[in-house]
Amino acid sequence: MMNWYDRAVDDRNGTLSDLKKRHRGLVRRVLREISAPSRASASAQIAAAVMALPAWADATTVLAYAAMPEEVETSALLHGASTHQKTVGLPRMDGDRITFHVVAGPGSGSDLRRDTGQFGILEPLPDAIQWEPNPAERIFVVCPGLAFDLERNRLGRGKGYYDRFLSGLRGVNRTTVGVCFDVQLYEQVPAGPEDRRMDMVVTETRLVGPGRFVESAP
Repeated sequence: MMNWYDRAVDDRNGTLSDLKKRHRGLVRRVLREISAPSRASASAQIAAAVMALPAWADATTVLAYAAMPEEVETSALLHGASTHQKTVGLPRMDGDRITFHVVAGPGSGSDLRRDTGQFGILEPLPDAIQWEPNPAERIFVVCPGLAFDLERNRLGRGKGYYDRFLSGLRGVNRTTVGVCFDVQLYEQVPAGPEDRRMDMVVTETRLVGPGRFVESAP
């Protein structure tokens, strides 16, 4: 198990923003060392572990993401959710927030297009139906991240998209699951009060956290 402070210079006197910036640079260098075959194999293991969770089986809606090259690949998760008649939502960038939109055929990619902005990710088409939370749903949110820790804290890319989205989920049953490779799981990552903690973190070999649905705070 890695620790940020075992890998970086002694920067504990920096601001939280400084720490996060330095640690993002560190983990990006680590990710570049993973070969494509290793990434594919680990992604398959992570997908199998996620789909074995009771919370996944119980979910009526899966909110996931279309992976960037260095992220855990989600195509198996999207296919599995669609095959089991779960509602599937993928995110679109909308200013300083993300909105999720229902995709009918995530396996084919026919209802996705590549974002022309900073990240260049695949997004639902503009006319895709926007997903809105429903108290009757059981929601399973698959969250990407640059790094996670044993307290289930998440280090994102610095824009706050997922923190704002998760903070807005009120009055619904949901499980948030961070997915990452083993090399992205640390003893500790820098986190502040606005950073949303995951319910679980899944790597190719480890499951961190309880496997249950939680009630969002009103």
